[in-house]
Amino acid sequence: MSIYYQNIRGINTKLDMFTRNVSLCNYDIIIITETWLSDNVKNAELGLCPRYTIFRCDRCSTRDVTTRGGGVLIAVKNQFSCRRLPLLDNSVEQLFIQISEKSLSLVIGAVYIPPASDINVYDIHFNAIDVLLNNNRHSKFLIFGDYNLPNISWQSVNGSIVASGARAGSLESNVLAQLSYLNLMQFNLIYNRSGSLLDLIFSNVFDINVINENHTLLPLDSMYHPALSVELPILPFKYLEYNEQMYDFVNCDYNSIRSNLASLDWNGIFNGLDINDTVNIFYNNVFKIINAYCPVKTVYLTKHPHWFSSSLKKLILDKKIAHKTYKQSPNSYNYNKFSNLRACCKAQNKIDYNIFIQKIQNSITSNPKLFWKYVNSKRSTLSLPNSMYYNNENISGGYDITNCFAQHFSSVLNMPSITESIVDYYNTSIPSIDLNSCTLAISDVYNELNEIKYSTCSGPDNISNTFFMQCKFVLSTPLLIIFNRSLAIGVFPDQWKISYVSPVYKSGDSNHIINYRPVSIISIIPKIFEGIVYKKISPLFKNFIINEQHGFMSSRSTTTNLLVLQHFILNAFKSNCQVDVIYTDFAEAFDKIDHNILFKKLFQSGLCNPFYSWLVSFLSGRKQYVKFKNYNSYIYNVTSGVPQGSHLAPLLFNIYINDISNINSNILLFADDAKLFRIIKTPLDSNLLQYDLDDISNWCDNNKLYLNVSKCKIITFTRKRVSILNKYFLNGIELERVNLIKDLGVYLDSSLSFNDHHVHIQNRASSMLGFIIA
Repeated sequence: MSIYYQNIRGINTKLDMFTRNVSLCNYDIIIITETWLSDNVKNAELGLCPRYTIFRCDRCSTRDVTTRGGGVLIAVKNQFSCRRLPLLDNSVEQLFIQISEKSLSLVIGAVYIPPASDINVYDIHFNAIDVLLNNNRHSKFLIFGDYNLPNISWQSVNGSIVASGARAGSLESNVLAQLSYLNLMQFNLIYNRSGSLLDLIFSNVFDINVINENHTLLPLDSMYHPALSVELPILPFKYLEYNEQMYDFVNCDYNSIRSNLASLDWNGIFNGLDINDTVNIFYNNVFKIINAYCPVKTVYLTKHPHWFSSSLKKLILDKKIAHKTYKQSPNSYNYNKFSNLRACCKAQNKIDYNIFIQKIQNSITSNPKLFWKYVNSKRSTLSLPNSMYYNNENISGGYDITNCFAQHFSSVLNMPSITESIVDYYNTSIPSIDLNSCTLAISDVYNELNEIKYSTCSGPDNISNTFFMQCKFVLSTPLLIIFNRSLAIGVFPDQWKISYVSPVYKSGDSNHIINYRPVSIISIIPKIFEGIVYKKISPLFKNFIINEQHGFMSSRSTTTNLLVLQHFILNAFKSNCQVDVIYTDFAEAFDKIDHNILFKKLFQSGLCNPFYSWLVSFLSGRKQYVKFKNYNSYIYNVTSGVPQGSHLAPLLFNIYINDISNINSNILLFADDAKLFRIIKTPLDSNLLQYDLDDISNWCDNNKLYLNVSKCKIITFTRKRVSILNKYFLNGIELERVNLIKDLGVYLDSSLSFNDHHVHIQNRASSMLGFIIA
């Protein structure tokens, strides 16, 4: 195992060079101190993804954000199973990760302690190590850091490195005493130019070889910090392999495909079949033609960045061969050959990278989609760690990881309520919908196919958008037959109820499965089907959905939602009144919708068979699996919620939540974002708002939805000197009172000045500008 360590004194201004050099290195672990990073710099910008799992402790997370400098980073190659170890005290710039594989457990630490730090900082650091040693008694420890202890002299005595020069009672003597107590040895003897040893390596492993690394990731701060590399006698771990076979729909013989599809008598083929057999026969015929005229390609996970040219790849291969030859026969000729090839790799890498960046820059006007694709790739990563944690267990291997994701995602689903226990929801004041059937025309299908956007990705049926774009005319007829037959009998085909989900990182530790949310991928044909049906029925629900709902409604948006609230508050200000607003937060509302409750609401809205039965069939019996690379989880039943990514899901959700507005105070909705508000003149007004909050809580209980009490907030909008600051409670828990709230992307302060929002937008713009310029 190879480990690289360097104190770089700031990476922000050196990102390009760091990215290029990292792309050519092959270290198993990279440790950086004094990163000078903040949360404005994303992991994907560092050039380490997706080959490495990145762990960071930035200065802003441990101390005053205005203090520049500090920060540590550990990057671990993706074949290693690793996780961050929690610490009791996070006031020191340090982090520890654990690498586990079968009987091996290795704890790697990184720390930066600023100059002139007092003894308390060192105590916190060594106490953390003490706790970790006790909790991981069978682990090997290796701790790198800039300790800023220039007064300690380290020297080799009889093969061991010992310290001297520490005065009794001094900070240095205290540090040495703690190291002795922890049974940790120091292994670095490479001094800087000023004759000091600031970067130390402590371990309880005795076969460590530390060398001065001349080929660095960034230019050396040789006055203070030479770069170091460490070799550990540990066998390399296996990568999680990725090679997936798929149809190459870009290079199909579409003339032959269209000709063969046009020759089929679809009415005769479908005659006498039920809807599920009809869909199966359709796919059988389509895939016979695809297999005849569409090549199959194998997709591999590339080990090289996008900018690598074929010349550079060949140079890298030649360099590896030359390095192997030099190791076997270490003479000057072999070394010079290897050294020259290494220099050529660096030079060609710089040329390729500059060409790539120039192409991206030129695309700002000619192809902005390419430019923003590059920007987004630097702001986030779509990769997953090769080892993750769930329920305090370490999981590695593609199938085990996807199965644990499936277990987690299915755990948030609800079982349907017993039908007899469901209360009546809609009263006569809400207009009903007179809809019992829906018939489509050939133009509906063709127009929907014509609106498909280009994409090479495929849904569960393994057919990409490109295929339907090329064959839209000849496929319109068979799809129209299937769609109308499905609507006429009120049955949605089973094959189109299957979807897969991809895990998308939210926040927190990226190695923990609970910190991901599912994004559903639906096959293109059912998505087309839903899109047509939605366009047919959505106008009928325009007067049915309450005016307070601004989500997924024509002529309404986040802007209209915010304008209604702002108008209300400003009118209250004119009367010298305050407005109390309670912001609620539903927990996974779209995933927890109770199907039986939704069915009753659909029926009470006025829907009749066969279309009512079609919607019931559309939601019932749905199945899902998790897909990551070429690994699929087990299939699980979707017992609640509306299908993610479908056209009908937002409308169905709005119908479900439509009766939440039966309260006395004002309410505004944007899908599941709900806020209650009321003018407060007396404590009685506060009591009335509390009663309405209680009613909302009862509504949630009856509808099997849940509020995150910790995320629900109360804010008072006022410009008065003295306000009525009443306490509000949800399920017996007092809501947090705030003076600043983020409402649908806009920061609102209690005086509605928008100053904080302006600052936020300016900072975001500056951050993006700085990222683009860098």
